[in-house]
Amino acid sequence: MKILEIEGLTKYYGSTRVLNNISFNIEDGEIVGLVGPNGAGKTTTIKAIASLIFYNAGTINICGYNLAKEREKALAKISSIIESPAFYGNLSGIEHLNFIKDLRKVSKTSLDNIIEFIELKDALKKKVRKYSLGMKQRLALGMALLSGPKLLILDEPTNGLDPSGILDLREFLIKTAREQKLSILISSHNLEELDKLCDRTVFIKKGEIISELKHEEVLDYEEYCFATDKADAIGDVLSKLPYVIHHSINTNVVYVQIAKNQLGELITVLLQNNMKFTNLQFVKATMEHKYKELYSEVLCNERIS
Repeated sequence: MKILEIEGLTKYYGSTRVLNNISFNIEDGEIVGLVGPNGAGKTTTIKAIASLIFYNAGTINICGYNLAKEREKALAKISSIIESPAFYGNLSGIEHLNFIKDLRKVSKTSLDNIIEFIELKDALKKKVRKYSLGMKQRLALGMALLSGPKLLILDEPTNGLDPSGILDLREFLIKTAREQKLSILISSHNLEELDKLCDRTVFIKKGEIISELKHEEVLDYEEYCFATDKADAIGDVLSKLPYVIHHSINTNVVYVQIAKNQLGELITVLLQNNMKFTNLQFVKATMEHKYKELYSEVLCNERIS
């Protein structure tokens, strides 16, 4: 079942188009990362899903409900933490949780489970203005999960968390997604964490979706880079090889993704074509390298020249 369906989403601020016909889906229980540089359109996208801004064209369906036509039913299925969590500084943590509990008619058992998860303990009795950023993040997450949403939207959820907190958050989100079929959309710059957390990643650039990649696809190839004074000629050769998934050139550095166990064949072909190269390096396939590839950053070590 598709929990979130976005089709042709377009948004203008004045005459400036910030989202251009973007489309993607999230399945039941799937964790999806939304990745891109500052200004790419990530926050605008999640604000549109959360109905915090109006969009100019396209459709957003949440659990089958059209957001524009059935707003109340659609929004009843989601919770979100977007940008910095906002609280009433003079209220305690438990008062915030109880407010959401009463507003969304949540059971006492659900409240107790959330209190146990966020591990604020005695701090829940303190006023939120005395909280650290990490404590505020924990409280915000508890408030978002309290109503049992089908879709959880998180914007930079690891901000302010220490390594232990990040690990706890990751484990909880994965467990909750699997056991409760909670779908999660995460916008973040923490590529290493997304690599460990997400089933799939949507890459956005200048308001357009430029790639979607399942996590196993990120890891299902080998990456290499090398230096050469025949980069263009080597590029022509690489473009004709069926086991070359992708290649790019930055001055005299060639970056190449190939099917696993095909390095020997690649070297043989290059040598047969008198394509000399030096400083061959294996590049571990991670979300970071996929990001650099998509956003035209140098992938190999700077010492290659």
